Amino acid sequence: MMEPNAVLLLEWACSNMQNSSHAPGCEDDCGEAGLLREGMAMLASLARICRIAGLRVQTVAANRSVAGLLRHTGLFDNVLPLAAGPGPSAVVDAWSAAAEEAELVCVIAPELDGILEAAVARLSQCSSPNLLNCSGRLLTVASDKWLTAEVFDRHQIPHPPTLPLTQLTHAWITQHVAASASDDRAEASCGWVIKRRDGAGGEAMLRVTSRDLLARLEGLDAWPDSIASRPSLWIVQPWLEGQAASCSGIADASGRVRWLPPLRQRFATPSADALHREYRGGCSMGINEPEWEQLQSLLDRTIAAAGEQPRGWIGVDLLLQPHSRQWYVIEINPRCTSSLVGWASAAETLVAEGWKRAVAAATSRGVGGPTDRAWPQDIKDWPTVDFFV
Repeated sequence: MMEPNAVLLLEWACSNMQNSSHAPGCEDDCGEAGLLREGMAMLASLARICRIAGLRVQTVAANRSVAGLLRHTGLFDNVLPLAAGPGPSAVVDAWSAAAEEAELVCVIAPELDGILEAAVARLSQCSSPNLLNCSGRLLTVASDKWLTAEVFDRHQIPHPPTLPLTQLTHAWITQHVAASASDDRAEASCGWVIKRRDGAGGEAMLRVTSRDLLARLEGLDAWPDSIASRPSLWIVQPWLEGQAASCSGIADASGRVRWLPPLRQRFATPSADALHREYRGGCSMGINEPEWEQLQSLLDRTIAAAGEQPRGWIGVDLLLQPHSRQWYVIEINPRCTSSLVGWASAAETLVAEGWKRAVAAATSRGVGGPTDRAWPQDIKDWPTVDFFV
């Protein structure tokens, strides 16, 4: 059988714009522009990496406008029209039909409303393609922040205390407020964050003070409609001060992840909507070699805790507290993340060589990949990244 030389890239925002004016889980004024901009940036960056890796690239587009923007990049050998009706399930059906003719497939989609799990499950049933995505227990755990927190607790992965909103009690709140007040390093929690269990990026996230949280628990103040209507979908965590960061990695044929250094995350709040933070990019962080070695060990333990080998792209969101230099793992992203945009620009050849190993992992065929000597061993040997989306 011939070695595959083409890949079908399926990105959710570019495929779903005609079917929904808003992302799942967002309030009405989130808008499409930021979601489409971020999705298109990830899609174009991955297409660029694939082309450098020697692959022909195809994708699908929701409408003529999106198709025109994608063709204008010059990165795609073919942009297919998406024959889909309204609704997420129709998009997944259309993806499945397109994938029947593909050799390799990679999905870029959010965990919200089970979209990523549904897409991976459906595409795994297709007859011909090899899927370059995480699956199985790893995908299930990473797609639910409460399951993630339970796994982290069992495996002693440093992680903010987490509780489902429906289990929230006055005692749990006061316990963590007291613990915060006794922290003499001034790294205490600064309020609370309410998140969707299946949230992705800065979507569906509400930050509140302890007073606000207690008032809502006692019925003295109302939750936003999106929370009040489905409280079982939400979790509560203390808001910890520190640098928000993200690490991306590429899993090779053995399941080993080669990690790219952490990038500091940039967020903006474009409107008064407290349930939406728009991701705007990132930049390199100032960590030294011992810190980088310790972080890679933590990242490996984090993925191993989920119980299944990764495949293709994977990411981990983190928080670095400034005084103790303690890393907290926030969540696992079982997919491409926006940090790919920065790395595709700063280290495209290196990342493309790593991507060849992901192709080998999916196809069980030898595809030339990087040697350990090609992958920088010291943090100082990595290029500086500074990007916006």
